[in-house]
Amino acid sequence: DCCSDLVWWNQLLSKWNGRCFFLHNEWTTAEELGLCTDASGSIGWGAYYGAEQRWISDTWAPDQLPLSIEYKELYAIVAACTAWGSGWTSKRIRLYCDNKAVVDCISSGTSRAPYLMPLRRCLSIFLCCPKFLF
Repeated sequence: DCCSDLVWWNQLLSKWNGRCFFLHNEWTTAEELGLCTDASGSIGWGAYYGAEQRWISDTWAPDQLPLSIEYKELYAIVAACTAWGSGWTSKRIRLYCDNKAVVDCISSGTSRAPYLMPLRRCLSIFLCCPKFLF
């Protein structure tokens, strides 16, 4: 959706300072960071950040229950970025996800499934500000 992309660019440009510093040379694995996310189709989602011994979880709202598992898995990743992403500046994070559609969406920056794109745009903002990489 073109209008949503323009809104995303507006959000990015208002947050990004125009500078891009170098990322670390090595990838930080999910194990080293202690980052785990997962989602259930009918119950909810959760994320654990071992580096800070913290976790978050929630159940699905009634309007989220009928959504696809791809949406739910990506939602858990975006929630983890929202909670802890500010501490990942300049890191290259190897994230493990058990859903190929979500891996493809993150890797390519887009999805053929339009319902995933709002979450993907949100993830893109996190990847640019505070500048970490999956």
